[in-house]
Amino acid sequence: MLLYVQVLLIISFYMISFRHTLHSKAPYLLKCSACLMFLNIVVVLQMLISFCLVYSVPHHDLKLEPVYDTATQLLECAQFRLSSFSRQWNQIETCLTSVNIYYVTKGRVPYLRNVPTAFVFPNFDKNSVFVTPQYEAMSLVDKALVLIHECAHIGFNAVDHAYRWQKQYEFLSEKQHYENADSFMDAVLYHCL
Repeated sequence: MLLYVQVLLIISFYMISFRHTLHSKAPYLLKCSACLMFLNIVVVLQMLISFCLVYSVPHHDLKLEPVYDTATQLLECAQFRLSSFSRQWNQIETCLTSVNIYYVTKGRVPYLRNVPTAFVFPNFDKNSVFVTPQYEAMSLVDKALVLIHECAHIGFNAVDHAYRWQKQYEFLSEKQHYENADSFMDAVLYHCL
């Protein structure tokens, strides 16, 4: 719904500015406005089509998956061993109990630089986790860790300062680790496996 309103606002803005340029005596300005409006409409349509493709794939409640039990067991361990982060663990747990999991094929993944194992749209949809074929090939424990990472994004708006396999991960500040989704997944990995 929010995306729909944004699209309408963008189109309305360009229609108003286009009408203004129609009454001006500068044909160059008219051509530039028309090109910009066309490009924006193309970009918005591409985004809408990508979202439609992603949401049209098979999906169901995460609680119906075997990985749900593994993820909740790992989370219980983390809550016990790292109780100082109880607020974050509780928010991740709330996410795990409420999300739908979407199985996105490679051809339906939105345009991203690299095809991720899983992704979310935390500012747009807090009830969906999208997984790709890479996820399907993982072990149950690895899948659970991925879901904990993605639910950190949904639960408390964690960001991706760095992933644990990247060199810059070890140079994150304490504050950045508290904001970083992979840091919570890494804490579960270190303390519970």
